[in-house]
Amino acid sequence: MSNFQEPNGGYFKFRGKKKQHHELWIIVIILIIIAIIIAAKLDLLSRVFGSDKNSNFMAKHSTETTVTNINTKNDIMENETQINHISTHNYPDDAIEFQNHMYCLYDISLSWSEAEKYCIGLGGHLVSINSSEEQQFIESLTEACPKNNIWIGGYLSNNEWKWSDDSSFTYQNWDIDKPDNYKDNEFFLRYANADLVFQTWSANKGKWDDCAENASGDDSDAPLSSFGFVCEWVKT
Repeated sequence: MSNFQEPNGGYFKFRGKKKQHHELWIIVIILIIIAIIIAAKLDLLSRVFGSDKNSNFMAKHSTETTVTNINTKNDIMENETQINHISTHNYPDDAIEFQNHMYCLYDISLSWSEAEKYCIGLGGHLVSINSSEEQQFIESLTEACPKNNIWIGGYLSNNEWKWSDDSSFTYQNWDIDKPDNYKDNEFFLRYANADLVFQTWSANKGKWDDCAENASGDDSDAPLSSFGFVCEWVKT
């Protein structure tokens, strides 16, 4: 009731202020709505441009990854080439050359397979003898060796004699009545480094004979301790 008692129309002043406050709230709400709309548009733009940036980044990253993979593959291939290149030159300094091949004698007593692996580890193979001239050279190379038997790279596979370096098995220098595959276990090739007589058999110097892989002295064969071997490399 006091509103009606104020002078100068106090009641109507109060209503005027209330109307102004109402308009102010409407303006604030409109500004908030405008701000929300602007924020939404900015967020949408950010997402669009951000997506493009991410796409560009992913494409760039994918390209960089592909290039890296290619470079890695090339590095591996280059390393393998270098390893192969080194291995082909990995014959010892005292290796002897004959007809563009290198040869080295080892008086280490190993089985045929172990001797072949030893030569492969040096980038070569057990020697393959492909001519009478090469046979004479190998005999001269091993003449001073204290071992009476020398492993060479011949082996029997499917009833066919082959060389471990895959060269053609055309030249042959078998001893008398050899090969005989004694007790069906003689699949590897050696030659006598001297004229030999051992229990029930004999061998002529330089002639080939088939032998069991381990040549352990069993089955009336020579003991492994009497074996050496020759490695061969292609000179490059």
